Amino acid sequence: MNQSVATSTSRKALGARIGRDAFVIASIVWVVAVGIGFIHGGGDAHIYWANRLPDPYAIRSYEALDGFFYSPIFAQLLYVPTALPWTAFLALWTAVLLLAVYEMVGPWALPLMLFLPIPYEIYFGNVSLLIAAAIVFGFRYPALWAIPILTKVTPGIGVLWFAFRAEWRSLAIALGATAAIVGVSWLLAPGLWQDWVSLLLGNQEAAGGLPVPPLSVRLAVGVIILWIAARTDRAWLVPVVVLLAMPRIWPASLSVLIAVPALLLRPPELSSHRSTAGILLRRHRAVASRPGVDAR
Repeated sequence: MNQSVATSTSRKALGARIGRDAFVIASIVWVVAVGIGFIHGGGDAHIYWANRLPDPYAIRSYEALDGFFYSPIFAQLLYVPTALPWTAFLALWTAVLLLAVYEMVGPWALPLMLFLPIPYEIYFGNVSLLIAAAIVFGFRYPALWAIPILTKVTPGIGVLWFAFRAEWRSLAIALGATAAIVGVSWLLAPGLWQDWVSLLLGNQEAAGGLPVPPLSVRLAVGVIILWIAARTDRAWLVPVVVLLAMPRIWPASLSVLIAVPALLLRPPELSSHRSTAGILLRRHRAVASRPGVDAR
């Protein structure tokens, strides 16, 4: 029996190594191909590279598909990388996205590339995979929720998971870290934050993408799903809610759903969401159901 278990474990370890090595080799080939200009792509990544400081908000309409709509901190963090030549920046950005995929799903990374939104997302270079990683690791490190909040904003609805479970410390960390980042960034460039807020207020309903219900409807549905998920310990539903909360949903946006298998493969450690009152009530009912016990 022990030998059989050891053999099975050895085979699983071998399979994991093969999956890891195959994905690493494929990733290196992809990044090199991007760096030498064999693979072009990077439509979204080019927006980040072209709309750099000091004025990333020169294009101020959602209707312009080459406009920059993330918070100033995103442009500030990319200040040095965007100084690189375009192909070098795209190769670096591609490597970051591939690393995010592997960190989420490990040896399953290569098979999951068959889910086409994932390679499409890497090809175009959006931030959906980084948002997916923030979901997966945000249960342990709530500060990572600053990533969706300070990029696409509305996917930050996922932090309500902590509120619905009364995990106030995690909620405070998520919102506090976001506020601290905003504060430092605002001190460096208050004018850019005014520009960004003005841009968001002037473009509240984003058109384009897949034919889906309006954002307001999707957010309402998302809150309901998130409440159910939080009350039933279904962490894997959070990526679904985040997808619904995207300002625009493109085919590549579906790549955020990589967080679903990631959370099923390695479920996060969840503290009990049950209230003290609920626990006491259940104990009272259990005692009352015993023969000969007066529960009055």
